[in-house]
Amino acid sequence: MCDKNRKFQQGVLDNGEEIAVKKLHHRQMLFITDKQFKNEVINLMRVEHENIVRLVGYCHHTSQIFVEYEGKHVSASVLERAICFEYMQGGSLDDQLSAESCKLDWDKCYKIIKGICEGLHYLHNSVNPIYHLDLKPANILLDKDMVAKIGDFGLSRLFDSAQTYITASRDLKGTFGYMPPEYINGQIISPKFDVFSLGVIIIQVMAGKEGYFNCQDTHPKDFIDHVLEKWRVRQQATMSSHVSEEVRTCIEIALKCVEHDRNQRPKIAQIVNELSNIGIAKSSPVGQVQTTISPHVSEEVRTCIEIVLKCVEDDRMRRPTIAQIVNELSKIGIAKGSPISQHALLLVVRHQITLEVDKNYPPMPPNEARGLSHLVNIPKKHKEANKLTRTPLGETSRSGPGQACRKLNLWKWNVKLNLKRKVKLKLKRNES
Repeated sequence: MCDKNRKFQQGVLDNGEEIAVKKLHHRQMLFITDKQFKNEVINLMRVEHENIVRLVGYCHHTSQIFVEYEGKHVSASVLERAICFEYMQGGSLDDQLSAESCKLDWDKCYKIIKGICEGLHYLHNSVNPIYHLDLKPANILLDKDMVAKIGDFGLSRLFDSAQTYITASRDLKGTFGYMPPEYINGQIISPKFDVFSLGVIIIQVMAGKEGYFNCQDTHPKDFIDHVLEKWRVRQQATMSSHVSEEVRTCIEIALKCVEHDRNQRPKIAQIVNELSNIGIAKSSPVGQVQTTISPHVSEEVRTCIEIVLKCVEDDRMRRPTIAQIVNELSKIGIAKGSPISQHALLLVVRHQITLEVDKNYPPMPPNEARGLSHLVNIPKKHKEANKLTRTPLGETSRSGPGQACRKLNLWKWNVKLNLKRKVKLKLKRNES
């Protein structure tokens, strides 16, 4: 089975695995010896990443034929080489692009953008860095789950380190529109070559095939707002704040990638890190609430924050009682069992226990504090010297005022302990 547009044939291995076979053009083999070809293929076969098309193997064959040359029949060698890689059922990213933007929904587009970035990061940060040098939508292949994989390493170069190189050849290799200006004008090759191509691809995914040329004549802020509005329309005005942040971040990254000065472009590691930060926010409890928050939950969050601010008032007389807190939460539907409200109530009640004791249990007269020590089993950590009497808390003090203060503290500690037990028991009953 042959695809004329992609110039590959579909095949099946003995184990049943589907593969794509691409036959190399004769012009691609003129200056590559057998040894060089074999070494580069072996190096590419070592590349293992979920966002890189897996190279399965290669074919290499030389045959002799007789041809007519200047009126004579001569023998000529015909060299044939082919590369075999995993078959991608989703076709290429180029198939999904249109004049306006990508045909896929935003979640798939973002997944594709992130996948390309992570694949490129792997190539640039290998032991021997690989520069692709021909990144474009046609070379971004998609599997059946729409996972993006970088393919077609026909022009890639392997280097000893991630440095800048200048080619001696004036023959430009690559695809116009995806080649950076420093390569067109000075044949300079660096990791920023692929970063420039990446920026063009992201712009095309988000703003259509003509997006890169349009952004050159538009102020960056206006272009960002234009892209955001486009996606809001596509999302039918239901775009969450998190999706809006993803769209904005991706288009801002893309504009940085296509800077004319290569030193102003970000490194691929910086790009992956920035995208990862969005992913962390999305997977956090706050991020999850933001993507699915309802008006009822929003009201609960607002009320809980207001309660907390009241609880930490400097004037203790202005702090609410536990009964007031529970009553206020009940008004917004705490009985409905919202995880946010119940968690907030637990934190607030625990914090309020000490404040409630100080507010509702005034100091006890010293003469009434006598004989209260039997109410409490003093923990070991409290059997330390009393600062007033210089005697252990479990022993009798010769100082009357010191003894009264000690018994008063024991009484308050016991009241707090009993109140904590009651609150915990009440909370357990509510949770059940």
